[in-house]
Amino acid sequence: MFAAQLDRLGNWNPQLLRELKGRLTLRNLAIVISLSLLGQVLLVLFHLGQLPSAYKFVNVQNLYCTGPKPYPYSQPNCLVGVNGSFIINWSLWWQDLFILLSIFSLGLLLVAGSYLIINDLSKEERQGTLNFIRLSPQSAETILWGKLLGVPVLFYCMLLLTLPLSIYAGLAGQLSPATLVCYYSIVAASSLFFYSLSLLFGLVTTWLGALQAWLGSGTFSLILMSYTLMNTGGAEMNNFAAWPRILFPTIFIPGLETAGLVGYSHNLQLSHLQWFYVPIGLTTIGLTLFALALYGVGTLWVWRVLRRRFRSLNTTILTKAQSYTLTIILQLVTLGFLFQDEMRGDRYQTEMAWVYLLVLNLMLGLFLIAALMPQRTPLVEWARYRYIRRADSFTTPKAYRQGWLRTWLQELLWGEKSPAFLAIGINFVLLAIVQLPWIGLAYITNTAKPLGAAMLGMGLSLSILLIYAAIVQLYLLSTSPRRAVWAAGTIVLAITVPPIVLGILGLAPGSYGGAPFWLFTAFPWMAVESTLGRTAVFACVSHGLAIVLLNVQFARRLRRLGESASKALLTPAPPV
Repeated sequence: MFAAQLDRLGNWNPQLLRELKGRLTLRNLAIVISLSLLGQVLLVLFHLGQLPSAYKFVNVQNLYCTGPKPYPYSQPNCLVGVNGSFIINWSLWWQDLFILLSIFSLGLLLVAGSYLIINDLSKEERQGTLNFIRLSPQSAETILWGKLLGVPVLFYCMLLLTLPLSIYAGLAGQLSPATLVCYYSIVAASSLFFYSLSLLFGLVTTWLGALQAWLGSGTFSLILMSYTLMNTGGAEMNNFAAWPRILFPTIFIPGLETAGLVGYSHNLQLSHLQWFYVPIGLTTIGLTLFALALYGVGTLWVWRVLRRRFRSLNTTILTKAQSYTLTIILQLVTLGFLFQDEMRGDRYQTEMAWVYLLVLNLMLGLFLIAALMPQRTPLVEWARYRYIRRADSFTTPKAYRQGWLRTWLQELLWGEKSPAFLAIGINFVLLAIVQLPWIGLAYITNTAKPLGAAMLGMGLSLSILLIYAAIVQLYLLSTSPRRAVWAAGTIVLAITVPPIVLGILGLAPGSYGGAPFWLFTAFPWMAVESTLGRTAVFACVSHGLAIVLLNVQFARRLRRLGESASKALLTPAPPV
């Protein structure tokens, strides 16, 4: 019977059967069961130690006592019952046990599971077995699903053993069954999303070698830890910066906003959260459905990239058409959280939302540069053979002349091997089309800083990103095997070094002496309020001139690389 089930599983997903056979051994299962039960016992004993001691009966205060609080922010006094023991608020104790178990389980599931997935892909890439898997007749989805379900299977078993205690603690902590169902559905959806991201990270960063797993899981653990501390530290959620925190499931742990873990009431205010003025946080089900929709859309996009990158590692992460759609979706999701009741007539909130938008634009721009820039070989092929493709598509010289420019633009806008600079510029135009109406409306309504300064800050920040894109595409034409590393290092230095140097020299962005220099950093919006009109014009002209010169140099080098081999040998090199 068991052999028949294994055969059926192997027919459905051979990769999953391969992973399960290598991991579900009796020794591994015994270790996992022992660690899970031992961890639960130690956690319960630790939490029992938080109860008041029975040997102290004078002026005892404890978080789980039921007496009055002598001070507003102190712990309540302990009352002694008829039998001589303290009266304990057991529902709060069980609720806090549920929260502790949820935090440790999420950390183990997301961080350790992501490490295992990335490390498995890195190991198979180094050993060369991943190429054999790519050559198998299985589809990319089947292989990747086998990795996603099979590699962290021991963690799945470990967490399944904690589920009875988690459910019992939640029910004993007076959490409704519907709330628990919503929470566990969020955990499942977030695990699928972050494991899919781990698969993608493992595929696109093969050049990191053994550092892949540590870098990926370490970065994710730092982000998860920071957002968990923010969620348990009283930070408000009813603001424009809410949606990145919704992607992390610790915000959905039931009872976290009233938990007694840190001794004071939290201020998450999920019920005030709005999206285009729709109160999505008013009910638990509404917020859960919205988060599941975000996870679903994100997972769908990640799997589109995974199907594209698994068979061919030399293709770009996104196609140009996908980048346009993704930019619009991200901007609409972000813009929805800018329409909050709290921001109406609030100058400070408006300015902070503007800064938040520009920081997100910087991150999106860097991602688009990394996702759309083709490597040297596709660029040379495109430059060398695009004329042949054009000549074959037209029958007469007149039609050739009329359609040449149209075809060339189509290749730049949609072609996968063509240069990506124009596509990145189109993405920035789409970004501006979505954001500029909100900036104009918010700044006119809330009488914040001049509208022209806000527009200038956004324009300069996007032009700086276009300069970075031109630099990267020049680097990718070089013959160095480490050209991608050199390009990434140059951009990192261009972003970090100028602000550090200006800070050491004491040139603050708010001063008239330092503002002109800050206009040429990755954060020009910090200096637009202190910028004079002539300085702003000079900065705009300088940015435009740098973009033009870098692209002219790129076009010259690409044209030379696209020439035939014999012509390149017979033609003397131009002077530098």
